[in-house]
Amino acid sequence: MQRSVGLRILLSAALAAGTAGLLELAAGYGNQRWQLDLCLEGEMEFDRELFWRLPRQGWRDRVPVQIGPMHLREHQHPSVPHGRPERRVLALGDSSIFGWGVGAQDGFAHQLELQLAQSCPSWHWVVINGGVPGYSSHQSLGLLERLSEQVDPDLLIVGNLFDDAMHWRWTDRQLEERLASPLALASMGMRALTRSTQLGRAGTCQLRVHGPERFRRRESIPWETLRLYAEEPIEGPVRVSLEDYRANIDAMLDHIEARGGRAVGLLLARESEVRGLDRDPLMDQYRQAMTGIMAARGYPAVDLAPAFSAALAEHDTLWLDEIHPDSTGHAIIARELASAIAATPSCAAEAGP
Repeated sequence: MQRSVGLRILLSAALAAGTAGLLELAAGYGNQRWQLDLCLEGEMEFDRELFWRLPRQGWRDRVPVQIGPMHLREHQHPSVPHGRPERRVLALGDSSIFGWGVGAQDGFAHQLELQLAQSCPSWHWVVINGGVPGYSSHQSLGLLERLSEQVDPDLLIVGNLFDDAMHWRWTDRQLEERLASPLALASMGMRALTRSTQLGRAGTCQLRVHGPERFRRRESIPWETLRLYAEEPIEGPVRVSLEDYRANIDAMLDHIEARGGRAVGLLLARESEVRGLDRDPLMDQYRQAMTGIMAARGYPAVDLAPAFSAALAEHDTLWLDEIHPDSTGHAIIARELASAIAATPSCAAEAGP
């Protein structure tokens, strides 16, 4: 009798496993055949310390995006010139640094490599794109601390601005506290498990398409909720206070200097600001903080507004929307950064053995 019950349990388990396997294969076929993952555009993976990170699978924005093993956006690097020692540049920031809406070879990371090959030819330059949509200076600092051993940057580009100085429902400090609860960790873990299977992604896709309100209620705290709030006018605290912003930038510079590297600040500009249609005094305070910190350490802070303003004489626009530069805008970013780097010891120093 016991053997019969045990056999039934084994058969039931095998049947359930087989059924799950068939459903997974069917969902995989459906995802390939009908591109169901397209409806998961902009989805991120949960990350306990960084809140979210770029996923290895399923990421799409307006253009195809290749995500590497370090969960960073990748592009094709130029071939290594014979005999040139390598210098590595890590660019940190949000979706404008990531290159939202532009191809990898049109983003400033790739263009900067080409520019530096001309302006600083003693070195072979490799630019790593550490921009992640929605990232604040708090998250970029954590990413730097996590990846510095693997990336080993000689030069750090700090481009955090817009997402620090925006009003959100929670500050980053409050978000950390929310994610520290066992319930939040369990919820995020279950979400990550669901997204790791073809069947889970297909089911999520259907829920997102056919029940968008229910989908938003069930979505994760870190990414979907923050993005939802970002799309709606809300009153709330500044996501990263000016004091914390200064502390985060200082901590990034301390970290890179401890490894023998240097830094460059990058001050992004919105279209309405460049055209003189609108000015955000709060954003200007954060720009002034970045400029002051970099100047105190002897580093340049590249203000893009003048270069973008001059370029508008020849171009109708340099942005895909109010914030994100288009391919021409990214070319200007690369040019301005290369010019600033060429005037620093990072370029002027002779290549060592």
